[in-house]
Amino acid sequence: MYCNLSPDLPIRINGIGPSWTETGIVPQSIIDAVGREAVQSPDVVARSVLNLMASKAHGEFIYSDRGKFWDLENGPRGLNAYAKNMIGDVYVSEQDAVEKLRASAAGAKDQKTPA
Repeated sequence: MYCNLSPDLPIRINGIGPSWTETGIVPQSIIDAVGREAVQSPDVVARSVLNLMASKAHGEFIYSDRGKFWDLENGPRGLNAYAKNMIGDVYVSEQDAVEKLRASAAGAKDQKTPA
């Protein structure tokens, strides 16, 4: 979610993803169908925005649901931490990546059995 703008521009790009929120956009019939306990008030979304404005974050995405907030990318349970748990360090040099691909290809070639 990183966007590289001119370094001379003081612009940060972040995003919020609110869950069901009681606004004029969502009809009352939908809120009733979802259930009042599953709907958050607009102040929860406003706190998401304030959180991002107060930090120096760039390229962050905050999901909010009923007063709880999750950094979906860089938080302790975010996508990057999850990926690192699954596949290890995802930030490797280009040379290291090429060497890993070569080793993997050589291993696959050695495992082939003649027909």
